Amino acid sequence: SPAAASASPPLPASRRGPLAEAAASAAASSRCAHAASDPGAVYPTLTLGAPAAHALGFKDGGATAMARKLRACIASREPAERMAAISLAQGYGRRCALLMCHGFAALAASFALVCRTNAERRSAPFFGRLRELGYLFQLETLLSTRGDEWAMLQDTQGVVQMIERVQLMMLPANEDAPDGVALRGGAHMPVLCFAPRELGFRDAARASAAGLKPGVMLRVRPILLSQGINEEQSVANLMQTHTAEQTALNERALAQLSEFQAAAEALARARGEACFPPELLRQQRELLVRARQLLSSPPDPKNVGLLHATAALTRLLDGGRATLCKSGKDRTAMSITLEHTLLLQRAHGLSEHLASAALTAMRRHGVRRENVRQNTNKRVFAFNWMQQRMLPEAYRPPDGSAKSGAA
Repeated sequence: SPAAASASPPLPASRRGPLAEAAASAAASSRCAHAASDPGAVYPTLTLGAPAAHALGFKDGGATAMARKLRACIASREPAERMAAISLAQGYGRRCALLMCHGFAALAASFALVCRTNAERRSAPFFGRLRELGYLFQLETLLSTRGDEWAMLQDTQGVVQMIERVQLMMLPANEDAPDGVALRGGAHMPVLCFAPRELGFRDAARASAAGLKPGVMLRVRPILLSQGINEEQSVANLMQTHTAEQTALNERALAQLSEFQAAAEALARARGEACFPPELLRQQRELLVRARQLLSSPPDPKNVGLLHATAALTRLLDGGRATLCKSGKDRTAMSITLEHTLLLQRAHGLSEHLASAALTAMRRHGVRRENVRQNTNKRVFAFNWMQQRMLPEAYRPPDGSAKSGAA
């Protein structure tokens, strides 16, 4: 892990660069409670392509749009509408089957990753909170609100509705899942069952000692935030294409985050400081206030500051984080390299100057270049010159890392 550097004095607002503006959006304090002074801190991060039914296309829209059409056809008294409902129901069923695969796999991966991290930390308070509050799973999308990507966002909303019904459970000692994870239960209450080793424990007894009891059902609290950042979103903002729906989605997400934070604070009052230290609660409240300000008065049509604030808040609440765009390789790479740079600043005291160099290094030489190569057989991000100019400045790839420049 990079060594912590001495903090530089803050720049005046008029001289701040894009990285400083992003840091201001996510800042709750100069230090993150979990990671301060820990050079080996780990930040679980899941990235994926849009959990959408790409193979079925988007002619009829995404899952939520199809569900609305299906309800309207069923409610209609017209014979033609009733007949159309049969075909639509078949397509909707196929779509939901694909979305379930996407959503359950993402949830299982995130939960296992976060549990392993906390098992290595021997964090009994985390597992105690998990039992009382459930698993907070935040999905952040960078999808635009027009064309096929709007339908992909509708599919992602459908995924969130599905995983909200899921229960999580660690298997008892006398049961096992050969692949580490097994799906049980019915359609209305599916249960993802994990072997102890999948969650970072040698056996069920060690998990119990850490506070994760076998056979106990854990609730999933999924939250979806979205902000398009590409050139299509620039057009959508100009034409007001589904931008109000994007705002409404983010308002719901912020209300859910606020509800979860209030429950965490109530639990801390009931259980004492070991659950959530007062300083951590103060940081959470500050980030909630900041997120509400950004949502009510966005400083830019592409309100990425909201994503930064809610990402930081989710980590302070020990939630799982997933970031996605259409393919999970280009915009997603820009987003998570930015987030981890902000973590280096906030949690490890990296100065703004060195943070900018770290961000460039991650994008030029980091693992996301290999991710792109495995997807496209080329080690360059798929942004042309025009697309780069349309991205918010903090999300632009450095020279030599995108296809319009020499790599």
